Amino acid sequence: MNESLPPAPEGALDHGVNFLEAGGVFMVPIVLCSLVAVTIIVQRLLFLRRPLLIPPPLEGAVGRLQAGPDPEALAGLAALSATDPSPLGRIVDAAFQRREYGMDGLQIGVEAVAREEIGKMQSGLAILEVIITIAPLIGLLGTLSGLIAVFGGLGSSTGLQGPDPTVIAAGISEALFTTVGGLVVAVPVVIAHSWLNRHIERIASRLEVLASIVFAALHADRQRRSTVIPNQPVPLPAAAGYPAPSFSPRHP
Repeated sequence: MNESLPPAPEGALDHGVNFLEAGGVFMVPIVLCSLVAVTIIVQRLLFLRRPLLIPPPLEGAVGRLQAGPDPEALAGLAALSATDPSPLGRIVDAAFQRREYGMDGLQIGVEAVAREEIGKMQSGLAILEVIITIAPLIGLLGTLSGLIAVFGGLGSSTGLQGPDPTVIAAGISEALFTTVGGLVVAVPVVIAHSWLNRHIERIASRLEVLASIVFAALHADRQRRSTVIPNQPVPLPAAAGYPAPSFSPRHP
C-alpha cells in the first residue's frame, strides 16, 4: 500500500521558538530562571524521598522501643544508627553519643543536629523564592520596555492618516510576551515550592516523633541503670517527664 502521509503540523517546538523570539532579549533571563528552577526542583524531589530520609528498618527499630527500654533493642538501634547516613540515623546516633550528658545536654545536642539536617532538606528553596519574585518582574520590565518602544514610534509618526492600528496592536502584543513568559515560569515554581515546604514539614514532624521515642527510652534506661534494684523493669516516662525535641523547619 502506497498511501501518502498527511503533512506534519507545525510542532510545539516551533511555537516555543517563535514565542521566545517574540519576547526579545528579556526572555533570556526568564529562560535561565526556568532552567535553574527545574534543576532545583528535580534535585529536591530526588533528595527528599521519604525512604532516604527515614529508612523503614531504622524507623521500625525506633518503634520497637515503645514497648519498653530493652537494652538489647537499644544496643541494636545504636549499632544501626551509627552506620546509617540518613537524617534519622544521624539524629538517633547523636542521641546515643550524648546519652550520658543528661537530658538537657541530650536535647541541645540532638536539636543542633536536627536543625542542620532540616537545613539540608531546605537547600535550594530560597533560590526558588527568588525566582518566584523576579521572573514576573523581569517579564513586566520587558513589557514596559516594549510599550515604550511602541509609543515612542507613535510619537515620531508623521503620516497624514496617523499611525497604523495594526502596527500598534502587533507591537503591544509582542511587548506582552515577556509578561506571559514570567508568569509561566513563576506559577509552576510557586506550586512546587509550596509542596516541597509541606513535605519537609511532614518529614520534620515524623523525625520529631521518632526522636521523642528515643528520648523516652534513653531516659528510662538511664533510670534503670541508676536504680539500686537489679533487673527491675522501668516503664517509659510520661511525655512531660523529659524535654521534647523540636525540629520545626524555619522559613526565611
